[in-house]
Amino acid sequence: AIQTLVEQAVSGVPRLFYPDFPQPIDWTWIGDAAEVAARAVTAPLSGHHVFNVVGDKRFMREAADHLKQRYPSLTTIPQSAQTPPSAWDFANDGLEAALGYTPHTKMEGGIDQMIDGLV
Repeated sequence: AIQTLVEQAVSGVPRLFYPDFPQPIDWTWIGDAAEVAARAVTAPLSGHHVFNVVGDKRFMREAADHLKQRYPSLTTIPQSAQTPPSAWDFANDGLEAALGYTPHTKMEGGIDQMIDGLV
């Protein structure tokens, strides 16, 4: 949903309807996930490991608010929505100890990166 919202905001859509999920969702950005994967491949780990990569857990309305700050003439309109089923309770357990890294991109920074890639 966020890709569509960002594309609409960048293209100048004046009214942005967004899914107002009742729970926060996981904003994991590709750069953070790629960094974890690269470190996992090169880390001197013994045995088998499974790592979850979890980003900034935030509400979709916060993303809409950030887009409104970037595009002041934008009107954001919440639409009632069910939070999609997913593993929202995952955590970055063990990433820092095993790989020396945990995801650090905040929702706003990720949205700004998406905008920069579109303009």
